[in-house]
Amino acid sequence: MITAQPRDTRYQPLISNGEHQTLADTTADKGGSNSGFRPHDLLEAALESCLVRSRLSRGLGFRLNPRFSLMPQ
Repeated sequence: MITAQPRDTRYQPLISNGEHQTLADTTADKGGSNSGFRPHDLLEAALESCLVRSRLSRGLGFRLNPRFSLMPQ
């Protein structure tokens, strides 16, 4: 189970699954300090991870695009 606990630093919850942890944050122009993933970045990462796992489980390949993001072949 994922937990997010507030910290003393504004907009920086500590996110953990009990084994691994990271910080979320927002950009400086939005009041954060840009020292962690933005919340919507974490949502995008979760979706991309699921897509990658799905393609790999089906034996489909990937190529690296110019932005260094995994894209279907």
